[in-house]
Amino acid sequence: MQEAHTQALLAARTEAQAKQAPPPNMLLDCAVLLSNLPEADLAALRAADKGAAPAKLAFFRAVRAQQFLARQRGVVEQHARWVEDELTRLAPKRKITPKNVRDQFYDRLLNDAQRRTSARERALNEKDAKEEAALKMSALLAKQGKRH
Repeated sequence: MQEAHTQALLAARTEAQAKQAPPPNMLLDCAVLLSNLPEADLAALRAADKGAAPAKLAFFRAVRAQQFLARQRGVVEQHARWVEDELTRLAPKRKITPKNVRDQFYDRLLNDAQRRTSARERALNEKDAKEEAALKMSALLAKQGKRH
């Protein structure tokens, strides 16, 4: 049983190693990183004595500084993507209504406006009729009052 477990672990490790990326090309990586250096720093590295320890240390520091900057750019880009994702997630969802629902709503608005207009006109006509009836009544009463 122990042997089967060990073989399973070895198979998993072998599979994981097969999936790994090929070994990095350190020279190419250093060249790419150093290509991002400012011209003045590149000129100073070229002018330094190649065999001396300070030149090697300056080269090492330049490469490490560029590696740090590359990592930080990745962090900043990842943060920007996260912020953008959060903003889109938190943005209010816009409701898109179908055309037939919008048309029905507009028809209801028009019908309501017509109903209110006709009700207002009916109320005004009733008010005018009441006033006219009151005037007729007062005129009749005034005529009767003159006769007596």
